[in-house]
Amino acid sequence: MNKDFDQYLNKLTKDAPPANKNEIESTWQKVQQKQQQQSHQKMPKKKGSGKIAVLIAACLLFFLGAAALLPDSYGENTDLQQPFSSDLVYAASNYDEIYQALIQTSLGDSSFTEEVISEDTSSSPTANISNSDNVNTPQSSAAFDSAETENYSQTNTQVAGIDEGDIVKTDRQNIYLLRDNELIISSANGADSAILSQTKILPDFDELAADESYQFASEIYVYDNYLAVITSKAQLMICSYPSATSNSDANGAAVKTDAVADYWPGSTEVTSILIYDISDPTSPQLLNSVGQDGYYTSSRLIDNTLYLISQYSVYSGIDSEQPATFVPGIYQNEERTIINADAICLLPEAESSTYTIISAINLTSQTIEDKISVLGGGDTIYMNHDNLYIARSYYETAESSPYTEDQYTVVAYEEQSVTDIMRFSLSDGSISLVAAGQIEGWLDSQFALDEYNGYLRAVTTVNNNNYKIYTDEARGWQNYQWDDEANSTTSALWILDEELKLASSIEDLAPGEQVYSVRFTGNVGYFVTFRQVDPLFTVDLSDPYAPQMLSELKIPGFSEYLHPYSDGRLLGLGQDADEQTGVTGNLKLTMFDTSDPVNVTEKHTLILDSQYSQTLYNHKAILVSAAHDLIAFPTDNNQYEVYGYDDTQGFYQRGSFSADEENWYNEARGLFVDDSIYICLFNSITIVDINNLSHLATLHF
Repeated sequence: MNKDFDQYLNKLTKDAPPANKNEIESTWQKVQQKQQQQSHQKMPKKKGSGKIAVLIAACLLFFLGAAALLPDSYGENTDLQQPFSSDLVYAASNYDEIYQALIQTSLGDSSFTEEVISEDTSSSPTANISNSDNVNTPQSSAAFDSAETENYSQTNTQVAGIDEGDIVKTDRQNIYLLRDNELIISSANGADSAILSQTKILPDFDELAADESYQFASEIYVYDNYLAVITSKAQLMICSYPSATSNSDANGAAVKTDAVADYWPGSTEVTSILIYDISDPTSPQLLNSVGQDGYYTSSRLIDNTLYLISQYSVYSGIDSEQPATFVPGIYQNEERTIINADAICLLPEAESSTYTIISAINLTSQTIEDKISVLGGGDTIYMNHDNLYIARSYYETAESSPYTEDQYTVVAYEEQSVTDIMRFSLSDGSISLVAAGQIEGWLDSQFALDEYNGYLRAVTTVNNNNYKIYTDEARGWQNYQWDDEANSTTSALWILDEELKLASSIEDLAPGEQVYSVRFTGNVGYFVTFRQVDPLFTVDLSDPYAPQMLSELKIPGFSEYLHPYSDGRLLGLGQDADEQTGVTGNLKLTMFDTSDPVNVTEKHTLILDSQYSQTLYNHKAILVSAAHDLIAFPTDNNQYEVYGYDDTQGFYQRGSFSADEENWYNEARGLFVDDSIYICLFNSITIVDINNLSHLATLHF
């Protein structure tokens, strides 16, 4: 029994609205979940390495998936709140306008002041806010095995031609591996491969002095002779606040105490790009470092331009006379310059005191070509060659005026999950915010967004939650009454035009279930929902103003990740589940036959011995190539599994590679170059023949 619940139960009296103990406990649990969700939405997000990073990732997953914890019952949806136009997004004219916008957010209850160690308030070139649109080139976001015509594999990405950061990269000549704060470069010559260099990028945590900030590397990119390392550093900020000690004079009168200065560790984070010259892989040379305030959110690479996105949270105690205390900055070789006011966009309805910062970094010149910031956080990123979309999912709450019921003061609340979306136009390194909109529901991942022929498609889980709070002021307690009949969980497909205004939608799908995976392939969209069985929905999107549901396939379990495998085949990786209870079991591979979109079928399924793979939540961990008969990924039993697929016999295991605990971590990666597969672990690279998986060599480092 939960002690907190016992205390809650003891506060109730016989005069409270009738409910048995089980009902009260159920309501109490829901309220606790809701309060946790709200605290996560307001809490500044931090990013760390190793186990810390795993915990933070879990918090982010909780934030996006909090709706899954809410009641499974459902009812009618409320009307869609129409997306707001880009006219409601404007550039600030000065820093005072930004300050006024900030104090209207949740920052308004600040109670202490702080002094930033670096207070350089110099200006920087502006990023223009434009209402002009680029011409959108028709393209499919799905990378149908982009390595089919290549002799080497690349990072598994969402959009063909748009690279995403990862811990392992190859340019066919060499393999680049990021292990904690060390860069390891190996040649890619099959059995004759060799470790070329090991470069310490940053000091480890145990090597730091007591007052040093910890900086860690998280991802890398490779372009031509340049390698970019994405790093995060927690800065120390000096905070001053009234002393907690009460002093009095000889007569007992209170004496005003001086403010106490202290450090606020980790209150500011800086995301940087360390750019190396790797023309000589035996001796990488650091060329430059550029960066921006905030914790690392995501990034993308188009040719030699790296787009870096971070979230900069403003804490309490900002000083209106010191813009450096509330305006984000950029860094060139660690020299901070705050962003110009007219390069910062304001959303009048924004309640968040977190900035989204986007910069375009030229790897060849090692300079920031453009930057833009928006007051309002967002952590789901989708980008193609023309546009960058940033989305933020949260709950909007409406409350009634207080009214009296018996001896209680009652307030009714209605919550709805919504997602704000911003579209940034990209052109030769320039960034312009051109549209903003809103849809109902929350996004499962970046794959829930996709642009095609100028229209943005999105799939969301829509939650509507209703409850009342009964307050007995005489007795000094509150009771919560959850309205299960009015609550609902459904799924929806939204199609938005270039201005992010609603073109069409399909709503009220899969009552009681949430979205687990989404994949768009041109004019067709696939998405999976789950509660007890796995419905795979197929939607015809050829007419953005009249999408048509083509089929709904229900099978046990669910697919957490969908991957276009070949023409007419869609690969799913997820977990098996009990059809009656929905309790999940082992990993499951599924091949869907999508050759007839009106009649999508389950071609083959294989239940594995393991229960978890990082691929379920990180698409970069899987290696897929139909041309080379490869479906490979790490699992939770210290194995790197390699499967093949045949349309007649289905899935079959081609090989399994184990590692001891010291050499294993969930972020294992596999790649191929020519006739060899390279399995990259923590302390080694295992090289096998791509055709028969025979062992060729093992490199230790």
